[in-house]
Amino acid sequence: MNIILLDSQILVASGLKQLISQIPNMNVLEIFAEGKDALDYLDHHPEVELVISDLSLKDMNGLDVLEQIRLSHQKVKMMILTMHDELNIVANCMQAGADAFLSKKTDIAEMAFAIDRISMGRKYVCSIITSRAFSQKGIIREANADQSAFSDREVMVLKHVGNGLTNQEIAEKMFLSRRTVEGHRQNLLRKTNALNTATLIKFAVSNGLIE
Repeated sequence: MNIILLDSQILVASGLKQLISQIPNMNVLEIFAEGKDALDYLDHHPEVELVISDLSLKDMNGLDVLEQIRLSHQKVKMMILTMHDELNIVANCMQAGADAFLSKKTDIAEMAFAIDRISMGRKYVCSIITSRAFSQKGIIREANADQSAFSDREVMVLKHVGNGLTNQEIAEKMFLSRRTVEGHRQNLLRKTNALNTATLIKFAVSNGLIE
């Protein structure tokens, strides 16, 4: 997948480029600090498939870039990657047409998962944000026998389980040991009072953690 990066801090974007290079079949074409330059590049480079942008750019807001891309380059996927991860901002970006929204605290394994999801035409919001959202709404507290919320990593494991991955496949995607993944699955079963994987997936679907 051909990617361009937008971030007001070029050093940060350069580091991100190195991380993305670890993901198979990912190719970062260019890095931009200004939204206008990125939009001009898109006008002349139809090979771009994904834009990963911060919300804080040197010349404009990342949300404005998103809106322009949706008007002129509908086929290009758009991922927001930012420290500004308040729930109202997430909602605004997703409603404006973002394909994915990730906190800059997200690790490279989850970013790879997010890119894979949006390449299949799905939407994605990172586990850090979804975990916080459901905790604030009280959904997790009401459903859990021990009244404790899921950790970010547990939410990520739950999403992989919902997509039919085995423990070994989850371990490989998240760069964990199989035993660690098994431990997370047991914690999920305990916290949701689920009797088995099918019940666990039903819980995840009913609470919007997976589609």
